[in-house]
Parts: sequence; structure tokens; C-alpha cells
Amino acid sequence: YLLFENTLGYFLFFCLEDFSFQIKTPKWEIFIQNYNEFFKKIKFRAFIPFKTIDHALKNLLLLSKSCQSNFLSEFIHTQIKISPQKFLLGVEDSKLATKINERNNIQVISNELVLEIIRGIRFHFEKFIQNFVNFGLRKNLNNVAFFFSQSKMSLSFRKTDSTVVQSNSLLELIEKDLNFFSMTVKEWYSKHFPELNLILSNNYLFAIAVKFIG
Repeated sequence: YLLFENTLGYFLFFCLEDFSFQIKTPKWEIFIQNYNEFFKKIKFRAFIPFKTIDHALKNLLLLSKSCQSNFLSEFIHTQIKISPQKFLLGVEDSKLATKINERNNIQVISNELVLEIIRGIRFHFEKFIQNFVNFGLRKNLNNVAFFFSQSKMSLSFRKTDSTVVQSNSLLELIEKDLNFFSMTVKEWYSKHFPELNLILSNNYLFAIAVKFIG
């Protein structure tokens, strides 16, 4: 089995053949680009759409963090009826694969073969969904993609803002330290050369003069 995540929902495919020894051959690229031949061996099994745009965003954000939602877990258990010991579930994200394995007690793999087959699914996806997904769902595809990108940008802006705030705090701390050390130098050196403080009021020039005079 192969799990394919998309902004429309979750798709489940079934691989009829072991392609392990073919993925690095020239025939593989020909096979993967041939729509009819590809889907003769990679069979569609199930699809569950996201309920709303908000529901889609929640699931996609979890996936971006390599986390599994309850919705995905229920989909896997509902659609795969056979014993967990008798099949493998291919997942693109290796971290997500580990979490699905731990949570569902399913043998999950994420390797080069899985990535190649999912690449083929993604390559033919636009043509594939036209066969069974209605226009309304395809329209939602763009909406979800837009809002998901927007939410990721929002998170990115928050990270940037946090960095700016930390930088400002660091600059303020450095300024306080410089003022403290400058006052200390003036206080100590004035005991040796009290007139210098009247001649040079600039802290930087005062420090240079102290270093030069010794």
C-alpha cells in the first residue's frame, strides 16, 4: 500500500508488483511517465476528502511537522482490512512513517522505491483526479493550497519577528555593558589623570587615550 497526501485529502494506492530492481533502469523512467502503464500496476484503492478548508489546513500543518492526525489514522484502519503483518504501507515522509508505525502497529516503510512511486503518482495527479473528483473539489484544491501557504508564511513571519526582538534585546544589553565598562574606566583612570575626563568626554576616545597613555 502507498499513502499519498494532498490538499484534497488522503489517497491510498496498492502496488501490484515489486519494482525494487527496476527503479534505477532506463525502463523505469519510461514506465513512470506512461499514465496507462503506470496505473495498471499502481492501483487506486481509496480516497477520503478533507471536510472543510479548516480541516484540511489542520491536517496539512500536522503533516508538515511529520505528525499523524486522528483523521488519517481512522482512514488507514478503515481502508486496510488485512492483518498488519501481511502488508507494508509506504509513506513519503520517513518521520511520519515512524510515527504511524508506533501509533498504529503497522509495518511502514519510507525508502527510494516508495519515493519513486509517489513521484509517479504526483506526476500524473492532475490527469488522475479528473476521473473521479468533481469540479468543486478541484476548485478547493487551489483554495487550500493558498491558505496553507499563507499559514506557513505567517509562521515564518512570527519566527522572523522573534529573531528581530532577540537582536534588539542583545543590542540593548551590549550598550548597557559598554556604558558600564566606560564609566568604570573613567572612574579608575581619573584617580591617575583627573584632567583627562574633562578633555575627552567621548567614551570611545577616552578608552583609546587611556590605552595610548598607559
